[in-house]
Amino acid sequence: MKDPKEVGRLAFRKEGNMYRAYYTLPDTMEGALYLGELHISVADNDDARKAFIKLMREVITKVLKELVGDGVTSGEPIIKEK
Repeated sequence: MKDPKEVGRLAFRKEGNMYRAYYTLPDTMEGALYLGELHISVADNDDARKAFIKLMREVITKVLKELVGDGVTSGEPIIKEK
């Protein structure tokens, strides 16, 4: 079995009054795919933000599995606020 290879990542960013989710290449935001957003007043609630992050991880995992098959896994999240 091959070692897993990182082909993309979820990026979460505070932009204005929104908390946005993107799927992008590992080292850049160039060409990022916009996934969704949450108003910052909701995202300020830890439980709501964690639920949004969980939902975005589930969405992108499902989409990638449909595109490339069952070899898709998601690693432990590393949250970097920007």
